[in-house]
Amino acid sequence: MSFLESMQSVVESDFHLQELVEEVEQAGSLVLLILTALQLGRAIAVKVVEEILNERGQVAEAECSQCEKCKAKLESKGLVQREILTLIGWIKWKRRVRRCPHGCEGSQVAPSDEVIGLSAYQKTSLEVKWLGSALAIFVPFETAAVLLAMLTGVKVDSKTIWLWVQERGKMAMEQLDAQLVALEGGELPEVELKDAALKALSLLIGSDGVMVPFRPNGGSPLGKTKWREVKIGILARLGEAVGATPVGRIFGAGG
Repeated sequence: MSFLESMQSVVESDFHLQELVEEVEQAGSLVLLILTALQLGRAIAVKVVEEILNERGQVAEAECSQCEKCKAKLESKGLVQREILTLIGWIKWKRRVRRCPHGCEGSQVAPSDEVIGLSAYQKTSLEVKWLGSALAIFVPFETAAVLLAMLTGVKVDSKTIWLWVQERGKMAMEQLDAQLVALEGGELPEVELKDAALKALSLLIGSDGVMVPFRPNGGSPLGKTKWREVKIGILARLGEAVGATPVGRIFGAGG
């Protein structure tokens, strides 16, 4: 059976998809046609992804792993359902799960989850967090939540997006701290690879010093403010777009 025939069979066997198909066929305006077709596309995408994940989740592992604590051979718990929120909606599927026969804490594993990059207890797919965090860069969290729902149909509250931003910020700080430790140990940062077209653009370099307020006690607002100068450097590659509009890519540096 071809993929299209398989999808037709899925639509014919799903009452919700049949309703969406009818709504698309009966749409009277272009706007309504686009919006209902988008809903149908997402619903079909969910079915496709669930079908693929169900197939992968039922494949037996080549080797049975051992419990990290007691080294006992993990036993099968059969097929266990999992669900996660994605850009196309909630995805639900079943996959093989194993656990220590002695009940050791944290011994339950789902090999197929690890293969597709899912961590334990993860409820939201990373692409949702990326888009929500990106929107929050430009607009308030409440507005970001509204825009996320309008663009993708994924509904979350503003506090959830705020937590996503904090999570990504923590990861960025950990990465920066690791790079600074490596730099102090004499390990230089990796040179960013640039394509030939970018290297051919003119390079503009600028720098300045700005005064920044510091408190004598870290993490506390108490104490007299001390102003210190911080050096800021900017490197920009300059080029021209159609219509002679100047464009460029900027690389910032501070110290």
